[in-house]
Amino acid sequence: MSDEIALRATGLGKRFKIYRSPWHRMREWFSIRRRSYHSPFWAVKDVSFEVRKGEFFGIIGVNGAGKTTLLKMLSAILSPTEGSYQLSGQVLSLLELGGNFNKDLTGRENVLRTAKLLNLPKSYIGEQMEKIQEFSELRDFFDRPVNTYSSGMLIRLSFSLFAFLKCDVLILDEALAVGDIFFRQKCYQRLEELIAAGTSIILVSHNMSAVKQYCQRVLVLHQGRELYLGGADEAIRVYSQVQNTASQPELQRKLLKKMMDESFDLDLRKANSLEPLPEDAAFWPDESTFTIFPIPEKPGRARLTKFALCDEKGQSCQAFKENATAYLYYEMELNISVPVPFAQVSIRNTYNTLLHARNTLQLGIEHPPLAEKGTRFRFRQTIQLGLMRGQYTLGLSFFSIPFKIYQQFSTISADELLTNRLTLVCFEPLISFMIFPAVDEISSGTFNGLCNLPGECLIEQVIERTQDD
Repeated sequence: MSDEIALRATGLGKRFKIYRSPWHRMREWFSIRRRSYHSPFWAVKDVSFEVRKGEFFGIIGVNGAGKTTLLKMLSAILSPTEGSYQLSGQVLSLLELGGNFNKDLTGRENVLRTAKLLNLPKSYIGEQMEKIQEFSELRDFFDRPVNTYSSGMLIRLSFSLFAFLKCDVLILDEALAVGDIFFRQKCYQRLEELIAAGTSIILVSHNMSAVKQYCQRVLVLHQGRELYLGGADEAIRVYSQVQNTASQPELQRKLLKKMMDESFDLDLRKANSLEPLPEDAAFWPDESTFTIFPIPEKPGRARLTKFALCDEKGQSCQAFKENATAYLYYEMELNISVPVPFAQVSIRNTYNTLLHARNTLQLGIEHPPLAEKGTRFRFRQTIQLGLMRGQYTLGLSFFSIPFKIYQQFSTISADELLTNRLTLVCFEPLISFMIFPAVDEISSGTFNGLCNLPGECLIEQVIERTQDD
C-alpha cells in the first residue's frame, strides 16, 4: 500500500424525497407556490474518507446504514446531494452480480459488450478473455446464452469478468457472500493478487471474518453517518455494539410481546423455577475468583453480574495448554420477565473467524419455561480447548425463545432458532486467552491446523508373499 490517494470523499451526502402517496408527488410538481409535499430523508450525510492505492478498504454497518447508497454515488449511479469525491484512474463497481448482462448473449459476448461500455481496447480484452474463461470454470457454457445459466454460473461469470478487467479502484458490495466455498477461496486469492498489483479495493460485507482478515482500515456507517473510521479490530467492535443494541429494535419489541403473550396464555408461572443444585464448591467457586461487572447507566434486558474463566483447579486463568479444559462460571440477571432464557459461549481467532459456539439448549440441560424480572442464573460450562497455539477471544450471550420453540428444539432448524430468539445481552468479545503447546516447542505437536478434532485410526500392514518365499 502506497501513500498515493486513489479515492477521496469529502462531506458526501444523499437526500431522498419521501412522499406519503403518488398524489403528493404530483401536487408538488404542479404547485404554483412550489409548496413541499415530501419529507426529506438523508440516506448518507457528511461522510468523508480516503482510500490509498493498493489498500483493501472496508465499509460495514447494519442494514439501512447507507452502505449501498454511498457505493452508488462513488460508482456514478447516483449523484450526491452534497459533498464531492475524486477518483484517480478507472473504477469498476460490482454492486449487482449479473445485473447488467444481456440474457440473450453468450458469456463471451457479454464480456466483450461490458468491455466496450467501459471503453477498454479490444487488444486488452482479447488478452484477458482466456483468463476470464478459465477462472469462471464455465467451460462450454462460456459460449452459450446467459439465460441458460444457473445463479451460481452467473456469479462465476460476473466476478471473473470484473476480477480481470483493468481498473484502479474495484468496488464490491457483498459480491463474495455467495457461491460455493471453493470459488470463494479463488476469489479472495485473486483479490490478494489485485492488491499486490496496486489496485484499491472497497469491500462492503457482513462477513466480519473477511473484514478482519483483509481490510487495513474500515469505515463504520450508522443511519447514514460515519460512526468510526480506523483499524479493523476496533471497527468490528463498534459494529457489534451497534448490531446488538440498535439493530431492528421494533422487531425485537414485537417479538418480546408475542413471546410473553404466549407464555402467560400457557400459565407457565406454575413451573417457572429449576430445582436448586446442592451447595458444591466445584460448581460455584469462591467469590474472589469473579470479575464483578458494574450496572450500566442504561440497563438492557439483562446484565452480566459475574464472570470467571478458570483452569481445572478452579483458579482464574487466561493461558491454557493445548487440549486443556477451561471452566466458565458466569451469572446473569434479568431486567425483564422472559420465557426460556438460555446462554451461549463462542470462541473466535485473531481473524474473527467463529471456531466454536454452543448454547445451553444444545447441551441438553433443563431450562425454565418462564423467568421473572430480577431472577439470577448461574452457569458452569466446560470447554476442551483443542485449539492450536495462539490468541483467541471468548464471547458470551444471553437469549430467550418462546416456550413452544423450546418444546420443538430438537426438530427446528438453525434459521428458525435465529428468527425466534430475543437478544437479552451480548458480549462479543468478552475476554481474550492464550493457548500454548502442551509439548516441547521443537516437537511437531499433537495436531496441525486450527482445531483438534477427536478421532481414531487403525493401521494394518498387508504383505503379499510369493511362492518362492
